[in-house]
Amino acid sequence: MTDRYWNKTGNNTDGLSEATAYNTFSAVHADCVDGDRVLVGAGVYSASEMQTGSNGYALVQTGITIEAQVAGSVTVQPSSTTAAFRWSTNLSGQTVGVSGIVMDDSGTAVPNYGVWVANNGASACTVVCENNTFKNNVIFGIYVSNSLTKANITVKGNTLTGVSTRGLIKAITLGEGDALVEANTITITGKTNGESPIYLSAGAANCTAIVRNNNITCTLSSSVSQIEHPMIRVLNIDGALIESNNVNCYADSTNGTGSLIVVDCDIATLTANNCIVRNNTGYIDTTGGFMIRFGHDGSDAALDHKANKGTMTNNRMDASEVFRNSTGHSIFFGHQTDCNSSFNIVSNGGLGLLCKGTIGGGHYGNIIRNFGSTAANVGSGIQAKGVTNTTFYGNILEVTPDCSGSVLLVIADDTQSPTKNSTGALIQSNAIQISDATKSTLGLIQVAENSTATFASNTYANADDFTKATPCTKDAGGAGQTSVSIASWKSTDETSANIDNTITSVITSGAGSAPSRAVTYIASQATAATSSAFTLQPSQRLEIFAAPRLGADEFVKIEVNDVSLGWRTMGIVINSDDTSGFIVNNKRVAQGYRVTKSTTQVSTRIESN
Repeated sequence: MTDRYWNKTGNNTDGLSEATAYNTFSAVHADCVDGDRVLVGAGVYSASEMQTGSNGYALVQTGITIEAQVAGSVTVQPSSTTAAFRWSTNLSGQTVGVSGIVMDDSGTAVPNYGVWVANNGASACTVVCENNTFKNNVIFGIYVSNSLTKANITVKGNTLTGVSTRGLIKAITLGEGDALVEANTITITGKTNGESPIYLSAGAANCTAIVRNNNITCTLSSSVSQIEHPMIRVLNIDGALIESNNVNCYADSTNGTGSLIVVDCDIATLTANNCIVRNNTGYIDTTGGFMIRFGHDGSDAALDHKANKGTMTNNRMDASEVFRNSTGHSIFFGHQTDCNSSFNIVSNGGLGLLCKGTIGGGHYGNIIRNFGSTAANVGSGIQAKGVTNTTFYGNILEVTPDCSGSVLLVIADDTQSPTKNSTGALIQSNAIQISDATKSTLGLIQVAENSTATFASNTYANADDFTKATPCTKDAGGAGQTSVSIASWKSTDETSANIDNTITSVITSGAGSAPSRAVTYIASQATAATSSAFTLQPSQRLEIFAAPRLGADEFVKIEVNDVSLGWRTMGIVINSDDTSGFIVNNKRVAQGYRVTKSTTQVSTRIESN
């Protein structure tokens, strides 16, 4: 690798030092070969100083990186709307990207993209864009294009501000590669397009994605059409991790429909299994939409049950009265198998926790506040819609005077053909906390005709404050429905029988059909144990799981078989209160690994897919 210099003060000799730097990008680019780095001195660079040829922008045809010597000190001003920097060539095995540079609208043209990369090669390239500032790019700050482009992508520490800009990063129909989008700040106003500020999608298997520690604030334009505008959207990627982001979406009019986080599969030959959404915060002020959406709302036979075994945990989401009154969805699982949620806190959703067309799965320890439209008598705290053997265990529903609809609702899914009734739902040990006199129209429990559910050991605190005399509606055994009082429901329909579902088993497999994963390293046991050795190939990444979730002071460590030292500990891979962790072989040779499990309070299995 050779460092080459482009600045305002060099003598334009050979570009190999600051003193002999070239004054135009075209000159330095002519000397570059794959693997070189271009270091850019402070200053504002016009189109004539940055363009290659007469195209008005930097068309880069080698595998190089371009970095400001001091982040934020370099501004480029292309005269073309195409991009500021664009790669479109065979980049197999090369590292490309732009770091520390300001790409804005201060020049004679506003570029559609700050950085545009199209790898035409058969093998993956690496794209690194860090610490850049994007301002008012027409479409995206960073665009990784071409169908089935193979690229490992790092987008980190960037700042994007824009009016009507679509987003920071768009990398869709990826053919292969790992994407990391981390610690970026995105502020968009007047957004009109439905594409997402962070938009990652695979077109083939063997892709991974991590989206974490980003801060997004977006306001939808008053002229937007009423389509969903997701802020973070990850599609068709197994094992995607979306964590610790702060996401906020507002609308200038009643036309704007937003969503904060969406994980789904929209290609029938792919999946989006084992994804995790955790530790995120957010606020949404749009007409309907979703706080967090796993799967999809309407049933599609080709795409149903393609985003399975996902986990949504420890997220904190709030919303405006506009979102609530338009029956916006808080926690949503749609047409999936064995997905779990736990310890989320959601407020001001029209629907608090909705499982639609799900099979199995468990939902534990969520806190649901201020649910249902305050302007209409619709909404729900927990809703099971066309589910099969889905469990709701140990959730807290705070019932306040402005709650509307029904606290607990079990109904059919009419988006499926034929209509799918709910069967085998288990609603157990939930705490319904009634704080004051409720609306006279609020229902407590509604089980639709021909749907079935088991209610066991739920508590109804301050039940005397429930205004409606007969708030519990159930199937009348072929004779329509009948409504009864809380006392009658508890005595005839609520069982305290010992149902074999512990807190931990609910979280790992719910009441569905998800026993162990494909590979078991340590069989289920409470004692400390060590697995047999297994091998990871160079660059291979493996997610391992603890089932059930580890408790306090419990852990799983990873050990590597060192050629000279033998087995040595690399550290903790799954910590207390976590369910999974990642092992990555960063070496250029295959390596042997094994995992060790501490003593656990309950029998715990260590496994992978």
